[in-house]
Amino acid sequence: MTDNTLGESLAQELYTRILIEKFQVVGEKIEDYYLTTKPIIDIPEFMKPLTEQIAYKTRIQLIKLYQNGTLDYWYKKAMEESEV
Repeated sequence: MTDNTLGESLAQELYTRILIEKFQVVGEKIEDYYLTTKPIIDIPEFMKPLTEQIAYKTRIQLIKLYQNGTLDYWYKKAMEESEV
């Protein structure tokens, strides 16, 4: 493995770990939101246990945040809030 290939591999691994951290932090905030402030009623989701509904909605919201490029913004907000 060349140094360039190794460097690219390490950079990709670091990027993946950072992205996972962002997903976890923002995902926890979204789950807290659904548990404390917003009623969840979806069809056919309403038939699933509440925890599964929240997990599904959290995944969908995280994907949207990633796709529209606002995951970094919400990650920073979540980190600021946890510091207070």
